[in-house]
Amino acid sequence: MKSTESGRSIGVLTLGFDEVKRSDERLKSALDIINKVFSQTNSEVLDFREVDGQYNFKSAFWKSNAGSCIELAKQCYIKEGKINDEIFYKYYNNNTDRDKISIAFNKALVVAESHFTNSSKDFIKESLVAHFYKRLISETVVGFKKEMDVAELIKNTYGLDVKHTPVEIDSRYAVDLETSKFSVQVKPHTYKSNSKNNPQLQKDKESNLKLHKEYRDKFGLDVVFVYYNKTTGSIDLSEIKKP
Repeated sequence: MKSTESGRSIGVLTLGFDEVKRSDERLKSALDIINKVFSQTNSEVLDFREVDGQYNFKSAFWKSNAGSCIELAKQCYIKEGKINDEIFYKYYNNNTDRDKISIAFNKALVVAESHFTNSSKDFIKESLVAHFYKRLISETVVGFKKEMDVAELIKNTYGLDVKHTPVEIDSRYAVDLETSKFSVQVKPHTYKSNSKNNPQLQKDKESNLKLHKEYRDKFGLDVVFVYYNKTTGSIDLSEIKKP
């Protein structure tokens, strides 16, 4: 990577984390950068699930640090009339605390560097930027679009009005959509996995079930899961009993 006369690397801010790389034609997203890294011969891919259970890593993605991503996506969609990675990336940067995110990123980076000791620090850093972009931007956009698709499908299938939950309900009880008969949490089909290779997922599943019980006790509505397949685009409504 080239440097200026002062010794500072030439780059562009990516989600406010740190400077990564510059394109003279246009600003590149973190995923553009890391996809180039991954395309190189004998390149490695870091599996951040290995450190996702450590506090300073997982807390970087909490609402208190990263902001309420789905709520921001909803606001972005209302303002812009559409949403994709590029649109949401700009909206996210303009409506979150970049300093707070930078601090959280740096803490996660320390965890990653301590764990992936066989990789260079530059590679770990660029990989982590890409991971943050994927988690905070790409997965948020996919998740929000799927919530919209699920809401439309439930309305057309069961004739029920469906509304997105306010952020306080979503964050407190892990509930994405509400109808008069039941409520819904939308998840990718991989959420159903019971693999021991992802212990954090199993903890999240236990936590969500507990939150759903608290929601049912408070509001009297069962929470069902609706799963979507990222590859095929299919949506699984099998947990919904016909009202």
